[in-house]
Amino acid sequence: MVALFARSFSAQNPARSDQTSPNSHDFTHSAVLPTLTTLREVYNLSAEEARRGYPIHVRAVVTYYDPIRDSHRIEFFLHDATGSIFAGVRGGATWAGPAPLPGTLVDVTGVSSPGNYARIIDQAHVTVLGNSRLPPMLNP
Repeated sequence: MVALFARSFSAQNPARSDQTSPNSHDFTHSAVLPTLTTLREVYNLSAEEARRGYPIHVRAVVTYYDPIRDSHRIEFFLHDATGSIFAGVRGGATWAGPAPLPGTLVDVTGVSSPGNYARIIDQAHVTVLGNSRLPPMLNP
């Protein structure tokens, strides 16, 4: 079943934090790297390439959001037509409006990072755009 969230969101200012994660490196050179615009592009980076801090700008749907699992990071997963990926905003960041609950369409900017398991979007800045549908469940 496809879940819908009836709550309406208006465009919001991004949640911001200037701290970096332990997996991050110096991203000052990222301006010369191409901007990645799909989640598949980010996910397919090697750990070494992701460590370079490619700039990322994607529009996706939040599929999971957990503001309290780790006091150092707001965690969420995103999905677009090309795949799904983890994104993180450092703890201490605040949302200007409603939190991006599952089913929320968001515009996300950030940088690539190798992550602990797979590539991630680090230093995420999120703008809530509105509601969307969660992706359909895959049948095994």
